[in-house]
Amino acid sequence: MLATHPGLPETLKSGPLRCHSTIAQLCLVRAGLGVALLPRNAVLLFNDPQITFLPVADLILERKLYCVRAAHRTASPVAVKFEQHFRNQLASMEQRP
Repeated sequence: MLATHPGLPETLKSGPLRCHSTIAQLCLVRAGLGVALLPRNAVLLFNDPQITFLPVADLILERKLYCVRAAHRTASPVAVKFEQHFRNQLASMEQRP
């Protein structure tokens, strides 16, 4: 996702190391092997005092989210409530300027 962002300089789109999981990225950062661009919550969940979260000014990223459920099955009451909540949150986000 980030590698395709038009605002990212070409020199930062590739490197000698690539990893595809948040945990792997945080472990590499903790080991002193570089930096990572991650959601704030991912960094805070790791709860490691050796890792510092620094906000990046003027960087706006978007992500597509999908609600997935089993075909030809009735969803549980909890799953139905979650989907309703998800859709309500999405609707309220779309109304923001």
